[in-house]
Amino acid sequence: MFLKSPRLSLFLLLSLLLAACSPSPDTASTEGEPRLTPYHTVTPTQPAPSATPLPPDAPTVAPPTPTPFIYTVNTGDTMLAIALNFGITLDELLTANPGVDPRFLSVGTALTIPTAGQGPAASLPSPTPVAVSLAEPYCWPTADDGLWCFLPVSNPGAAGLENLEARLTLVNAQGEPLASAIATTLLNLLPAGQSLPLAVLFEPPAPEYAGVRAELLAALPVDPSGGRYLYATLADPAVRIADNGLSAALVGRISLPDTSPSATRVWVAAVALDAEGRVVGIRRWENEAPLEGGGSLGFSFNVYSLSGPIVEVLLLVEARP
Repeated sequence: MFLKSPRLSLFLLLSLLLAACSPSPDTASTEGEPRLTPYHTVTPTQPAPSATPLPPDAPTVAPPTPTPFIYTVNTGDTMLAIALNFGITLDELLTANPGVDPRFLSVGTALTIPTAGQGPAASLPSPTPVAVSLAEPYCWPTADDGLWCFLPVSNPGAAGLENLEARLTLVNAQGEPLASAIATTLLNLLPAGQSLPLAVLFEPPAPEYAGVRAELLAALPVDPSGGRYLYATLADPAVRIADNGLSAALVGRISLPDTSPSATRVWVAAVALDAEGRVVGIRRWENEAPLEGGGSLGFSFNVYSLSGPIVEVLLLVEARP
């Protein structure tokens, strides 16, 4: 049959050749296009900024300075304890509060603390008291059931002492503490070779007690170059003890040398003693007007006994610029 149609045979042969030469669909879709080969690149990192140096003449900024703040005195506070608590010296605290009497702090007194912004010191060593002579403490009851307690202290050294403090504790018959308070002196200064009692009043009603214990807390040497005390003398002091011995009238004058600065604070302390040498009364006189160098100032006041007749009265003076 195929031999009888030569044209049909030739047509079929040509169709088969064309089909064999045509590209496949997959090859046609990519032929002539470049192939992309992926490769890894390193991502650049941002360099760390460097500090720009300041020019040599650039001004330096000083850190802020501490600002003083006010502390309110609480029950049981003393000037020394407050100073230690805030990490400053007692002299710095006294200088910042010239109008405050460190011997008789009152609850509610506002004190200027010269280092504000610093909290109470976590662990600050207490000043070590220097050598002093302590007698046995004793107490006298008051008419309103309070209790005055005294601790006589002597300064055997060659230099003055200041800021004396002691803790007096009332105990029962078993030695257990009943009440405790801080005792201070009438004057801030205890001159060399002199004696003064540390005293404290236990407010009424005082507990029934069997004994009293004493612990010296502070007795600091005076810096002779500090200029905190002036040389003052008592001129013509006179003591007149009442007939019953329960009071004594004191008169006299305080003098400063011609070359001395003026004294803004002048104190005279009176210590009344009984026949056994025990302190039975204390009193302090304070000036109302400044005392000029080379001048004198008169004083007159009374001291009263807490127990028994007075047989002797000791007078000490302190003057400060």
